[in-house]
Amino acid sequence: MPSAVVMGENYDKLLEQCEAQELEAPGGIATPQVYAQLLALYLLHNDMNNARYLWKRIPQAIKTRGEVRFLRKETRKQANRNPSAAGAAPRMDIRTGQMVRSSSPMESLEKQLSCPICLDMFTKPVVILPCQHNLCRSCASDLYDSRNPYHFSGGIFRCPTCRFEVVLDRHGVHGLQRNLLVENIIDIYKQQQEGGGGHEAPLKAKDSQEPMCHEHEDEKINIYCITCQVPTCSLCKVFGAHKDCEVQPLQNVYQTQKAELSNSIEMLMAGNSCIQALLTQMEDTCKTIQENSQRQKQTLGEKFDLLYAILEERKGQLLDRIVQEQDEKVRFLRSLVQQHTEQLQASTKLMDEAVQTMEKSGTAEFLLTAKQLIGQTKEAAKSSLLQRPEPGWPGQRRWSRVSVPDPAASAAMCHACEGKGVAGFEGGVEAQNYGCLPPYLSVTGAESTRRRAFGLVAQAYTSITADDFAAFVGYSVEEAVKGVVSQGWQADPNTRMVMPQKPDPPPVSLVPNEQQLARLTDYVAFLEN
Repeated sequence: MPSAVVMGENYDKLLEQCEAQELEAPGGIATPQVYAQLLALYLLHNDMNNARYLWKRIPQAIKTRGEVRFLRKETRKQANRNPSAAGAAPRMDIRTGQMVRSSSPMESLEKQLSCPICLDMFTKPVVILPCQHNLCRSCASDLYDSRNPYHFSGGIFRCPTCRFEVVLDRHGVHGLQRNLLVENIIDIYKQQQEGGGGHEAPLKAKDSQEPMCHEHEDEKINIYCITCQVPTCSLCKVFGAHKDCEVQPLQNVYQTQKAELSNSIEMLMAGNSCIQALLTQMEDTCKTIQENSQRQKQTLGEKFDLLYAILEERKGQLLDRIVQEQDEKVRFLRSLVQQHTEQLQASTKLMDEAVQTMEKSGTAEFLLTAKQLIGQTKEAAKSSLLQRPEPGWPGQRRWSRVSVPDPAASAAMCHACEGKGVAGFEGGVEAQNYGCLPPYLSVTGAESTRRRAFGLVAQAYTSITADDFAAFVGYSVEEAVKGVVSQGWQADPNTRMVMPQKPDPPPVSLVPNEQQLARLTDYVAFLEN
């Protein structure tokens, strides 16, 4: 601790150095020697305000050190010897290091309304920290950005006044509550400053004119009428309109209404806090709705992408089926063409040989070869009756067309199954089952339509192949055979013929009756659909 009084520029330089060492200390905690020097400098110049303010900033562990504890005792002794020294004597501003005069109430209020970061009056909005100190939101944002350069969600910064660690959530500085009371006080202070022409507007000047009674112009208002709820003078109570009313001194009513106003302000602040919390909650709800909407859009896109993939896979399967059926039927017909071509060539050769024998040979020579040629010709004529695609031959309908389930039926079935799920989704239909029904069979009326198909086929055919019947009703061949057997029909496993057991047909009439016409029309409409 300095042993001599430091005056003038030397004092200012030493004070600036000590204050700089304290502010630039790592973690905001200086060494005990720095705190001891600052306390000593404040005590030498009787600056009790800065001494008390410094003592609040000193950590508890350093307060127990010998040199600091000794200076604290000296501070208390000096304060007890001269209690008014803090407010009467000139003191030094801790920020500028300059000696200043005692401040008036408005100057003290202005200092209380100053931001410890920008050193100017608070700029709206004003936020209150958990340690109950106030900051401009812009200054708090700058301080937070300097401590969080990478802009992580949340963060920590220290209060510039008390070094309290302020923990922020994902909203950052905007998550701190606004101090509406301080903002209102700032507005009132600025209005008073503007009304005073830029000069100091005291809270209550002693020489200001006190309000006078309207009934008695020479009497000051000094009592309050409880009955009428208005301030008045003593003459009104003795001789005037308030002589029968209950009155009280102004000071009593002043304290009561002041306390009531304070309670109202606190209630208003609580209401504002609730509104602020509600606004924050609604903002969070909006963000949650947007996030859920984005997630639903993504899920919908994924489902449709899966549906497109299923349709593309089904399209490939149908195309492969068309090609396979085409190759099979064309190969079968090509084999028939080859057989008939070979038979035609052999028959033509035999026919030419027979014609030449008839034209060029004599009687005896002809008779030598005629019997052999006649036998060969008859055998060739018999062997020419090969399998041929004529109208009415078994399997003509199967071999004359390439039929696959209409893709529109698959789409219709997907639409019908929309309420029960789609293939690939929860509870959906497997992709390989798409298109298992022909276009004229719906999902909902499939069974009744199949029964109708059984009846129509039974009316139209005496016998029909299992392949053709399966094409009609939209079953596989095995399922079609099982179905007709359950209906009382007969199935020949060798020829794969389905023969319905029908009663003897009625006599055939050249002119169909109305019932026959209706059956024929119904059957034709069934095939067209």
